[in-house]
Amino acid sequence: MRGRSKPRSFTRRWSSSTAADTDGRVGFSNSTTTHSPEIRFRYQVLGTEYESDRLYPNIIARGYASAESAAEALAPFPLHATVRAYVDPSHPEQAFLIRERGNGPVVFIVLGLVLPPLAWFVGKYV
Repeated sequence: MRGRSKPRSFTRRWSSSTAADTDGRVGFSNSTTTHSPEIRFRYQVLGTEYESDRLYPNIIARGYASAESAAEALAPFPLHATVRAYVDPSHPEQAFLIRERGNGPVVFIVLGLVLPPLAWFVGKYV
């Protein structure tokens, strides 16, 4: 495959920064009976201080069935600890703490494929 560049790796796109003053807790939603880890941390990029509340890279919230499992996600980030945060250099205001690929794009692709035929079916037969 000469002349073609390899796709950029997920890990190469993000640089790391030190996050300080972490503050995490487990939230509960009555409407869905799920628990979610909630965190807030401060970090600096090129001398500018930012604050973020993202645990994962995508903005789709992740819920857990129990408070204990949500607390496990926060365990590596104790209160007021200094931890590693991952920062997109082109959007430094969007840092997160756990580096992983998200399912966000897949969710929207599936919805885009399923909803139009479903709407057609409902409009025609219901």
